[in-house]
Amino acid sequence: MRRLFVFLFLFCATFSMAQVDLTVLPKAERDSALVAIVQGLILQKFPEIYRKDIYPVISESYANKGMEWIYDDGLSEKYYKYPDYVKSGDVCYNVQFYYKYWQEEDLRTPCITSATVIGKTGDIKNITLYHSESERLYYWWGDLMQIPDTSAAKRRLSGMSRTERDSILTDIARETVRRHWPELDRENVLPSIRVCDFSILRLGWVNEDSSIPDYVNPADIYYVVTFYYKDWKKEKGKKKFFQGAMTASVYIIEKTREAYKIESGASEGDRWRYLLKPEH
Repeated sequence: MRRLFVFLFLFCATFSMAQVDLTVLPKAERDSALVAIVQGLILQKFPEIYRKDIYPVISESYANKGMEWIYDDGLSEKYYKYPDYVKSGDVCYNVQFYYKYWQEEDLRTPCITSATVIGKTGDIKNITLYHSESERLYYWWGDLMQIPDTSAAKRRLSGMSRTERDSILTDIARETVRRHWPELDRENVLPSIRVCDFSILRLGWVNEDSSIPDYVNPADIYYVVTFYYKDWKKEKGKKKFFQGAMTASVYIIEKTREAYKIESGASEGDRWRYLLKPEH
């Protein structure tokens, strides 16, 4: 059973679980698989809606195929239709995602996603998305099949594998140093990455020289990519150019992939270089 769950998790990037019967799983594994299915769809199709720190609420229901006429809330009738293979009485699951920081991000409601998943296959029957810039967005399973996957360039970094995410961050950081502070650029370096957020903004103040842009909120993620230079002791001159192995740290905002600050590891010159200002 554990192997089956691992299989499900590995395929969470796709929103159909290839005819895997979720109804036979223990509740804990089933719920984890349901969250992975819905998150996988959001990452693929609607990355602007994706949030990492969500609280899922899952309930069970039964397909009422052929009774779509009972609904009357202004939605298109097709939203309630089921795939042909579904029979009345088949188990379905409603998956809702609640987000703790919805007010900080000016979202419409704490519930940011609601999806119906067909139990015996893992297919998403329909999904409702809530966003601050629009009304509710509704999609049924036929529409979802037609929506192209989002390119890697637009996906949320926090939803990627660590290897893929770190590769992208390292490339952004290296290009940022080369373009904005080439004196710090070295070839023989190793990157180290930290994951942070802007929770300091909850204090209601920032230093006057703060480089934090004004379009971020406390829940937003940023990454710090620090480069360590293996041959730093070999730098020649009257004094060492670097104080230690660190050459530079680059601060990158997750949702825009913009670098907003570089910290220098050099022993001379400026210590900080701000690339984005609060008025950006």
